[in-house]
Amino acid sequence: MTIPRNPSLSGGPRSMAGLRSAANNATKTGAYAVQVVLPGENASQFEDLEAQLMFDFEPVGMAEVAMVHDLAVLTWKRLRVDRVEHSVMLQMMQLPLLEDDVAQSYGPGFLSRAMYRLEPYEEVTTDEWNDAVELSKQLHALQLAPDSSFKVAVIRRKWPQAFAVLVRWADDYDVDIDDVIAGVPTAAPNCEDAIVELLRDTTTVLWLAKNREAIEAAIRRVRDSRLLRYMKSNNTQRAYDDIGRAFYRTLAELRRQQDWRSRRSAILVDDATPKPASVSPDATPAPDSADQTDSHLGGLLK
Repeated sequence: MTIPRNPSLSGGPRSMAGLRSAANNATKTGAYAVQVVLPGENASQFEDLEAQLMFDFEPVGMAEVAMVHDLAVLTWKRLRVDRVEHSVMLQMMQLPLLEDDVAQSYGPGFLSRAMYRLEPYEEVTTDEWNDAVELSKQLHALQLAPDSSFKVAVIRRKWPQAFAVLVRWADDYDVDIDDVIAGVPTAAPNCEDAIVELLRDTTTVLWLAKNREAIEAAIRRVRDSRLLRYMKSNNTQRAYDDIGRAFYRTLAELRRQQDWRSRRSAILVDDATPKPASVSPDATPAPDSADQTDSHLGGLLK
């Protein structure tokens, strides 16, 4: 029974613009694209690939040449899927780290104020570690020093590294370091607040250095979990598998074709080879020409 077709219910495109758009429906990943080489790809690389396959398989006849061409196209598409997947994964690896993800991956003891060094990740160097250790000692000493020691000349002489970071801190707040040390009221935090803030920053650097391996492991877990979610949700594996199955089907067909051609050539050569005449076992062998000559001469002599 023929089912009547209602053109008004057809979902296919009718306009030229719609047809052109539909022609590119399979170019999402390029796996099912009609075009062999997509924009941005190198046509000469595909030609080199096809030439290498032609050299490897040595096709004879249009049927075998077409199958080797199909192998080249399928190989090219499989490489394309690899390239697309690698590009997407690389983009995911480069996405900014989120504090909640890192904190959950690291577990108890995570220092949230260290995120400025985790995104992007910056390892603490040996020189930075040594400077942080010395600075921490000087800041703690300055924090415990009597009020009489809070003079610019004293701090510069006794705790030069602490004085240097205090100067930079004052510059950041746009205040005079003399006023900060002297305790002159300003809109900015006072000297004690500055020391607490600088000690916290130094403690953060020391924490980063002491927990380097645990921090790097936590970052790797965050990135690995992203990749795992992507691998579970992406459709490139299906395209990759489809192309692989088509490749090996074509390869098997090519091998059958070449095996058939080889057997056929062997049969043709065997048919063209002349065969020796068969001799019946009961037949009397014909006399040799030399024997006939001797018999004739003997008759004449008699």
